[in-house]
Amino acid sequence: MNKKIKIVLISVIIMIIGIVISSYGIISEENHKEKQKGYIKTTAKVIDTIATSQIKKDKATGLVSNYYLYAPIIKYKISNKTYKYESKEYDVKEPKIGSKIEIAYQKKNPNNIKFVKKNNDILIIIIGTIITFIGIVLLITRKKK
Repeated sequence: MNKKIKIVLISVIIMIIGIVISSYGIISEENHKEKQKGYIKTTAKVIDTIATSQIKKDKATGLVSNYYLYAPIIKYKISNKTYKYESKEYDVKEPKIGSKIEIAYQKKNPNNIKFVKKNNDILIIIIGTIITFIGIVLLITRKKK
């Protein structure tokens, strides 16, 4: 296979990878927006934490480690009514009492909440677009030679 055909194939592969990454980001962003329908974002305050001890045994070494997982207990105010929620989502990082957490509550039922997580879908779309653009530029510059 000659060098020019190899470069064209590599360019096309790079473009396909970029398109796949961008498509994943777009689909993920649409799913994220769909899940947020009917919910309103607000800020909640951590008032306490729930801690649970976990024991994990390493299969390879047989060593046993003990660690804690934490879930926040939060309160938030909607239309001058205060709500309290004990999270079922545990993490190794203990939330600080008094800290703020972004949540989304269901408009029809403010007791039904979701924790708002950082959404990197736009970054994924941008990266995919850049990779696609690199593939296109590589293809164009190599065809001219």
